[in-house]
Amino acid sequence: MSPLRSRPEETQEDLSSGLEFSYWVSAEGLRKLLLRMIWGITIGGTTFAGYLLLQRVSIRPVLWLEPSPLEKWITASNSAPAVYLYLSFYLLILIPGLLPSDRQFRRFLIALTLTGFVSLMVFLLVPSGVLRPQEFRTGASQVYLSLIDVDLPRNAFPSLHVSVTTLAAIVGGIVLRSWLARLLFWSWAAGVIWSTMATRQHVLLDVVTGALLACISWIVAARLLKACERVQEPRPLP
Repeated sequence: MSPLRSRPEETQEDLSSGLEFSYWVSAEGLRKLLLRMIWGITIGGTTFAGYLLLQRVSIRPVLWLEPSPLEKWITASNSAPAVYLYLSFYLLILIPGLLPSDRQFRRFLIALTLTGFVSLMVFLLVPSGVLRPQEFRTGASQVYLSLIDVDLPRNAFPSLHVSVTTLAAIVGGIVLRSWLARLLFWSWAAGVIWSTMATRQHVLLDVVTGALLACISWIVAARLLKACERVQEPRPLP
């Protein structure tokens, strides 16, 4: 079966399974991936630039957050593996580029934009951070020290790292075909979310609100997309 051919009960734009690998390595598939990468970098890069700016500029006092009693089971880690798992987020978020339909990818872009905008507004109006114990630097891996020197303990609530990871996890359920692949992907995403607390980048409150923001943005994006499509539908002549 052609990777672009849909079943009778669904349209090509509503395909819920990933396209064949042969499509993505074709000229058309590579052009699509390049265009999607440009869109993703544009929106994600703009959000990231705002994130870095608001880490160094604040208009209000910073609200410093502490781990809750529920987080006692999460062992703090300043090891290289925990940091690499945290940074693997940048590979995880490549999965939306493989969405089978352009409509689904537009929904992802809208959700990503909403998530980024809301997060930046909160960072601006209610700046927050997570204080790392000074002794946490003792015996820390070099990669951890490099991380905390660049990524300052600010912009904690809600966790943008978790929000985008959650969006990638949602998309992974669409792109990946087998339950085993989905389970492995979701386990990876869960590991990334765990690492945000283990490295003391975030606390549980940041994680929960970040995931919730992503889910709400995904739902709102679908409604906005449908509203735009209704506006663009040709109206019958009187």
